Amino acid sequence: MDWKLDVNLFETTTRRRFPAMHSLIEHHWARCKTAAGRTPGDVDYAVMLARVEGARTAWLNAYTAWKMARAAHKSRTQRMNTLIAELRGKHIATWDTMVSATDALQGTWLNGSAGHESIFPGGRRPFQQGGMDARISAVAALAGALAAVPVLNTVAGLVSAFHSVIRTARDEQQQAEARVEACSAALEAQRRAAATVLYRNLARLMEKFAESPAMIYTFYDLQEVKSAGRRTRGIPDLAN
Repeated sequence: MDWKLDVNLFETTTRRRFPAMHSLIEHHWARCKTAAGRTPGDVDYAVMLARVEGARTAWLNAYTAWKMARAAHKSRTQRMNTLIAELRGKHIATWDTMVSATDALQGTWLNGSAGHESIFPGGRRPFQQGGMDARISAVAALAGALAAVPVLNTVAGLVSAFHSVIRTARDEQQQAEARVEACSAALEAQRRAAATVLYRNLARLMEKFAESPAMIYTFYDLQEVKSAGRRTRGIPDLAN
């Protein structure tokens, strides 16, 4: 029989599952705090509570930062999606119309003319297809092309202003993404540290309740452990 005594169930079952660890650490901390409060002279409860309180504090700090970073990234992404949609729709249509209407009697900038082709060499496609960065580059190129033609100064100003807005929004989104990655790495370190504390306290509880092991279950939220344990081959389930 393979006992798998070297497997930290709390670590393996919370991989890529930060909310699961949050539930485990909060539940265990609450149970240890209650037990220590009821029997203040119990050394085992005092040691376990001190361990889990330190781990919980570090976890909560990292977990809060991670959630805030994710919320900020979501907001920045929604902002970018809105700007991209506006570029694809109303903005490129407006700019194209304004260029075509300039010096309309001479037809210098009408769609299909050499002048129009010099301003929109790819038509509207570069603004309506491709990745975000490619579209932003297309706006920058358009602003440059328009700025070189004095008669198109008005539309050039509109394009330049929009480019500034969308470039700033993209920078903020990428910065938010980097922040999420950094916070995720920091939280992952705290997840492993918290799993070690839970494992150590499990060992203390096993020694304390060797003759009544069912008591151990009350110190952990086994729903998280059991649900992951059923999906992971080779990992033992505390409840079975």
